[in-house]
Amino acid sequence: MDTRAFEQEFVGKIKNYAYLWQDELYIEDMHYHTYNDNVRHIMDSIGKEVESLALTVCNYFFEGGYEGSGSGGSGYDLINRKIGKGVEVKSCNLAQNVTCSCHRKYNPIFFRSCPVCGSVERKVPRDARFGIDAKETLRQLDKGTFDRFIFCKVELQETEVIEKKVVFSLSFYSVDFDDKELFNVKRDYFKNQVEKGSKPHCNLLPDSFDFYKLVPQKLVEVLVGVDFSEPSRLCADGVWVEYKEATQEVRVPLSICKKAEKEIMKNLPSYDPLEGTVDCREFTLNVPYRQKSLGKDRGDTTINKDKTLSN
Repeated sequence: MDTRAFEQEFVGKIKNYAYLWQDELYIEDMHYHTYNDNVRHIMDSIGKEVESLALTVCNYFFEGGYEGSGSGGSGYDLINRKIGKGVEVKSCNLAQNVTCSCHRKYNPIFFRSCPVCGSVERKVPRDARFGIDAKETLRQLDKGTFDRFIFCKVELQETEVIEKKVVFSLSFYSVDFDDKELFNVKRDYFKNQVEKGSKPHCNLLPDSFDFYKLVPQKLVEVLVGVDFSEPSRLCADGVWVEYKEATQEVRVPLSICKKAEKEIMKNLPSYDPLEGTVDCREFTLNVPYRQKSLGKDRGDTTINKDKTLSN
C-alpha cells in the first residue's frame, strides 16, 4: 500500500466513524439540554473503531499481512499469520467529563460553565489510561508470539459551545519488542506488575514516565472536526478530517521527571536544553524504573514516590 492509498483509506475510515460521533454528539446535546440526562454517549464504542483503524495502520507501516482476529474480547486484536504473531490494540479517551467545584460533573463540549452553579472552575480528570493484562503480555512475550502494542490516544482539542462544533485528535503509537538491547527493560514493566502488584494488570497513563520507558514510536496523528448542530442525515458536510504526518522520534520532556532523573537526562548526548527533552531510547536505557507502590490498581504512575532516586 502506497502513502496516498493509505491516507485515503485511513481518512475514509475515520470520516465514516466521525458521522457516528456527529449523531452521538447531537443526541447527547439534546439530552443534556432537554432532559438534563448527563449520560455519556459520545465515542462509547471507540475501542472497536480504533481496532479497525489500527489494522490499516499496521498493514501500511509494518509490511502487511495483518488481519482482525475476531477474538471478541479474548486473544489478540490483530494477527499476522506470516510471522505467527499478534497485536494488542489499546485506546485511551481523554475527552472526558469535568467536575465543577460544586461536585457536578458535566461535559465541556456542551457547557462553558457549570450548568448548576455557573462556576467556570473545574477539575479536569487525568485518570484515562491504557489497560493491559500484564500476565498475558508476559506469557506471550516469553512464547515469542507478541508482535507489538498499538496505542491510540484521543484528546479534545477545541470546542465551540454556541456553534456546536468540536475538534478531536487521534494519535497512534507503536510499542514493539524487536530491539534486543531494550527487550528486557520493556519486559520488566510487565514483570514487575505481575510479581509485585496486587493485580497482574497495568494501567498505563499516556505521556507518563512508564509510557516513555516503553519507547513508543508515533506513527500518525489526525484531527477530526465535527459539527453536531444537526444529525448527519441533515448535515452531510458536518465532519472533516486533517491527516498529519507524525514525527517518528518521540522525545521525553524533563517536566515529567523528578530532580535526580533530570540530572541524569541533562548529561545524555541527546539532551536539548532549548526543548528540555531527550531521546526516548536514551532515556529508557539510562533512567531506572521508579520503585513505586504497585498495589493500587489505578495508581497514578506520574506521582508515586520515587524510592530509587532521591527527589
